[in-house]
Amino acid sequence: MALDRSGTLFLFELKRTKGVEANLLQVLRYAQKFGRYEYERLDNYFASYQHRRSQSEAAIPLKEAHKEYFSLDDHLPDHDFNRQQRFIVVTNGIDRATYEAVQYWKKHACQ
Repeated sequence: MALDRSGTLFLFELKRTKGVEANLLQVLRYAQKFGRYEYERLDNYFASYQHRRSQSEAAIPLKEAHKEYFSLDDHLPDHDFNRQQRFIVVTNGIDRATYEAVQYWKKHACQ
């Protein structure tokens, strides 16, 4: 997962094998799960990530880390985090059904 400057949540699925429909379904399940997270849950998830990486007790709040990383003048409002999601699926090739599903969602997704 990653956030961009405006708070859009990016969900990445990386597969070493050829892309099949199940891979696309997996990232859609992630979107269903994480797409509903409001700022507080994302902040808790980020704190858990920080603890696993550094074993430190003091976690930096997500909005503070976001402000610093993107050199913003002020914090992004809580409600701007995760208003939109983007899915990125990387595979070693793709089958026709998955390609057609991706094309469908690109055409019909809300922009």
